[in-house]
Amino acid sequence: MSELVVISCLANRIPNFVNEQHLRAELHRVNGILLSKNTLIDVLKDYMRTMDGILVKLAKLQLEGRTGELQIELQRLAAHYQEDEAMRAAKEVQ
Repeated sequence: MSELVVISCLANRIPNFVNEQHLRAELHRVNGILLSKNTLIDVLKDYMRTMDGILVKLAKLQLEGRTGELQIELQRLAAHYQEDEAMRAAKEVQ
């Protein structure tokens, strides 16, 4: 899924005041940032797949005329949303 990106740099273009240790430290820092961004993207992709599945389920229930089951599913989602909001509010207070 992830691809390695390599940027070539000519040695004569590196300023004299930047040493190898500094470059390695900066590379390590940037790699850490990229890894955290990649992890966030993966989490968000999983979240979007979950949301897609929920929406498809709701649409199918509506199209099939199963309004009772649709209403139950919407109530379940609303209760879950309320719990999430309460947990966010509690975290903000702390």
